[in-house]
Order: sequence, then structure tokens, then C-alpha cells
Amino acid sequence: MSGCGERNGEIVALLSRLQQSLYTARQISTKSTVFDKFFHGADPAAVTSILSTIANGGDIDTNGQAFQPAIICASSEMPGLADQWGVCQSPSVVASSRPGYRFVFLCSKFWALPKRIPDALDCVGTLPNGQTSVGQGLARTQLSILLHELVTIYIASSSLKPLHPQVWALHDVLDLPPTKSYLNPANYAFFVANRRGLPLQLLKQ
Repeated sequence: MSGCGERNGEIVALLSRLQQSLYTARQISTKSTVFDKFFHGADPAAVTSILSTIANGGDIDTNGQAFQPAIICASSEMPGLADQWGVCQSPSVVASSRPGYRFVFLCSKFWALPKRIPDALDCVGTLPNGQTSVGQGLARTQLSILLHELVTIYIASSSLKPLHPQVWALHDVLDLPPTKSYLNPANYAFFVANRRGLPLQLLKQ
């Protein structure tokens, strides 16, 4: 961790919750409905390898050298991070990462997100007319966002290439073919959010 100061303790607690969630998700059968929804037909070994490596805090391969991933709290005062601070000024960006590097950058807006572990019902919503929508974007919690960024750098570290452009909306995530579903970071975040079972609205999709 770098530049996070008094937030260091919060990050340690967040990583602990993330590890617990990943351990639960790894127990899900690769033949289950939940796995099929988000990775339908993808190689189970590839998916579980990514989840296990993150849960175990595995190294990131950067230019042939192994390093632990690093979490950096982006700030306008940190030398050499002016470009990253600029990225954080976008209203929709709360965190970011770069495939091929080991860094996850947390913007100041990240800390306003809920701290709880994401749940399946975070993936559904209610439209103005009262109807249920399952086209929601990635569940916006600190844990789901951090997992998304870690998956991005770990996929790149495994000699694979994260899907580009990435798909975020749930409808689009569910429509990805096997060759792309396991390369899209949001699939992992939704999978972990649904680790205890799919809500009825998703089962109908």
C-alpha cells in the first residue's frame, strides 16, 4: 500500500473480506447454475486459477519479474501520479488498473462506496415504473470494485489478455461467449456477488 495513510487499516480489512468471499466462491461447483450463468462453457480451470491466485495473494508477473500487487491511493500530491490523478477526475472512475502492471489505484471517491460484501440483489434494480431490472452495472461496493481491478491485472499476468473493451452491464456479461466470459473482469465480480445463489430474477434470464 502506498499513499493511503490512515486508510491502511481499512484496506487490510477490505482485503480480508475479499479473501473470505473468494474462498466461498471457490467452493461453488463448476457445474452449478451460478457458474454456468457467468462463465457458461469457459474452461473451469482457468476461472478457478484466477480466483485462487487472488485469494492467496499470488505474485504478478511484470516483465518477467514477480511482484506482489500494490494498492495506491491516488493523490495530486504523489510524484509521478499526475496522469492517474487525472483519470480519477472522471465522475464515473472510482478505481483503475493497467494490464501488465501490478498497481491498483484507488480514487478518493472509492471511499464513499458501501463497505459491505456485495450480494446477488445488488445486481438487480427497480425501474421508475416499478418493474424489476437485471441490466444493472457492476455492484458498486468497495469489494466488488477492488476485485474487478485485481482480476484485470491477474488475467494479464497469466499471459492472457483481459477483454477489450470490457463489458460491465449485467445483460452484456450474461451474453458473452465462453471464449470471452473468463477474460472479462466483471464476470468474476458478478459471480462472487452471486456466490450464495442466484435471485429469481436472474434465473429467468
